[in-house]
Amino acid sequence: MREWLKRQRRELRLLPQYFSLVFTRWQALLWGASLLAVTWGLWFIVGAPPTWVNWAVVLFALFMAGFYVWREDHVRLLPQFDVEEFHRQRTPTSDLAGRPTGESVYVQLLPKCLTEANVEECRGILTSIDRWNGLNTEWETIESEAMFLQWSHGDEKTGHLPITLYPEAENRLNILYIHSSDQKIRPCATPFPLRFQSLFDGTPWATFAYRFNIRLTAKDCAPVAVSLTVQTGNDPLNPSIELSEPDSDEGQQ
Repeated sequence: MREWLKRQRRELRLLPQYFSLVFTRWQALLWGASLLAVTWGLWFIVGAPPTWVNWAVVLFALFMAGFYVWREDHVRLLPQFDVEEFHRQRTPTSDLAGRPTGESVYVQLLPKCLTEANVEECRGILTSIDRWNGLNTEWETIESEAMFLQWSHGDEKTGHLPITLYPEAENRLNILYIHSSDQKIRPCATPFPLRFQSLFDGTPWATFAYRFNIRLTAKDCAPVAVSLTVQTGNDPLNPSIELSEPDSDEGQQ
């Protein structure tokens, strides 16, 4: 009984705030510039509405006030963007003097706007990394600290900052890269933890698979969570890649 009462108190602690919001909306509908308020007001001026009409208007305004309060939070949680594709981007690299040093292969996520509206303050977060070595039956979590990921064409200082996604012109999110010089997986986390250098320094042909769990967030949007599985092989610059929902084995090659 005591636990039930505590749970009820937690669930109802925001009830005063809800009543305040509904009351504000209700007053705006009754006395503001809404069509309902104008029509009702004109009727009062030119005539005397029956009592049942007054009650109907008051109750209807109360119902609509509750709807608008619910709608404000519901719309905020509707999906505004999604991630269903990844991309391999090869790019040449050079030193400070401009001399070629090889090439990097970036693995990128391609977020997609679902509406014609811009998606503001979008940010990619690496939430964890799992590893599977071919011998274990389950994935082993080797990194559990959340880190910001870099957007494509962003530098190390500003590349992780939130951006705006424009419909039909969305930016790509860098998840990791592999350079031809050392052929090691390097997550595009900012700042880059030094522990990652030893975490991924196994031999290039090792039968390791890594699962990068990623969460994309944006202003007034429902977050999107995906998992990107990368498995090295005899060709380290061309690993096997699979995109799936978290804790799902389905994806794409």
